[in-house]
Amino acid sequence: MSLHSFEQSPLTRGLDAAVYLYLLSSLGAFLMFASPAGNSSTVWLLIVVGLLLWTFLEYILHRFVLHGPAPFSTWHAAHHRQPRVAMGAPTLLSLSLIIGLVFLPALWWQSVASAVALTFGMATGYTVYSVLHHWLHQPGAAVPWLRVESDFHARHHQSRLVTGNFGVTNRLWDQVFRTVLQLRSAPCPASLPDRLPAVHDGL
Repeated sequence: MSLHSFEQSPLTRGLDAAVYLYLLSSLGAFLMFASPAGNSSTVWLLIVVGLLLWTFLEYILHRFVLHGPAPFSTWHAAHHRQPRVAMGAPTLLSLSLIIGLVFLPALWWQSVASAVALTFGMATGYTVYSVLHHWLHQPGAAVPWLRVESDFHARHHQSRLVTGNFGVTNRLWDQVFRTVLQLRSAPCPASLPDRLPAVHDGL
C-alpha cells in the first residue's frame, strides 16, 4: 500500500495509513453531517453490507487471484518467501479499485449517501485487513487473540501446498468453503493449483 511499490518501508506504510485515515475520516464525516435526515438505518445497513462484502472479497482474492494466475501468484510468492518483509497493494492501486469498483457503481445505482456508506464499509474492512495482516507477521504477539489468529495464518504460510486459511480478518468463508487447515494441510484441490514454492521461513 505504498504509492507505487508492493514492498513497504516504514515511511510508505505510514503514508498509506495516513491516506486511509483521511479517506475514512472524510467518508465518516460526510455520513454524520451531510447524509439526508431519516436515512440512518439505510446508512448503517450499507456499512455492514460493505464490511461483509469485504470479508468475501478478501477470501476470493487471496484464494483465486493471489494463489491463482500469474503475475499475481508471482507477486504473492515473494510474500511467502519473505513473510516478515512488509508487502501490500500500492496505495494508488487499492484506492483506484475501491473508487472504481465500489464507489462509482454504487453511485450509479443509488444516492451519494448510499455510495459513501457502502464505500466506508469496504474501506474499513480493507484497512483492518491491512493492519491485522501486518501484525500477524510480527513475532511475539502479546494479546492472546492475536496469537490464535497468528497461528491460523501461520498454517497458511507453512502449508507446502497452499490449500486453506485464506481469510485474514475472519474465518467465515474458510468455514463455508471448508478450507480451514488443521495442523497438517490437505492435498491441493484441482480448483486451486499450487503455484507457489515451498515456504521455508514459517510465518
